[in-house]
Amino acid sequence: MKYIKLFENYFEDEEFIRLAPYFLMSSEKLVKIIFDEVKKDKSDVQLIEDLLDTQLVSIEVTNELGASLLHYAAMYDNIEVATLLLDRDFNVDESWWGSTSLHYAARDNSVQVATLLLDRGAKIEARDEDQRTPLHWAAKYDSRAVAKLLLDRGAEIDARNEYQWTPLHDAARSDSRAVAKLLLDRGAKIDARDRNQQTPWDLTSKVMKNALPQLNPNYK
Repeated sequence: MKYIKLFENYFEDEEFIRLAPYFLMSSEKLVKIIFDEVKKDKSDVQLIEDLLDTQLVSIEVTNELGASLLHYAAMYDNIEVATLLLDRDFNVDESWWGSTSLHYAARDNSVQVATLLLDRGAKIEARDEDQRTPLHWAAKYDSRAVAKLLLDRGAEIDARNEYQWTPLHDAARSDSRAVAKLLLDRGAKIDARDRNQQTPWDLTSKVMKNALPQLNPNYK
């Protein structure tokens, strides 16, 4: 009788009733659900928390590409999920293909999560497989808000990657006008040369040259 009573008590518990369907799902299905939830504009943070608390999904879970939940939160500027993960001591500098969540926040101009990551101790000069910093990524993808944040927090403006490119090289090559102007305004070296002896001016398009003639080392 006591087991029947226990079973009845379970079904009187609202939390158990709400989560019961998830106990019947495959691990693959649960992983898809939790990553899809992180991508939403308004995530069900309580569901994510419950899936972690019940250990139906590990906080260390990765998707089929190897991305962590924190990487996804950075991509989609999901400040609530990022806070949840970091409050549970998730590694702020967890690497995915050599890149941290701060790199992806820089790529996608996710300024809320980028701010949180820096506040929680993320390495501002973290390097990816090509030795690019988050500022390089912000420059490549014209993510001005995060580029400004990184510079305000002390990021090296003329950091070099494996090819000796500075963030200004990346901005020039990608026609990232907003970040290029920001870097110029902050004093980035316009005469910095990569390993092929090219300056940012050498790498940029005619459109950018017309828009930002101050990229030219001979500009007066």
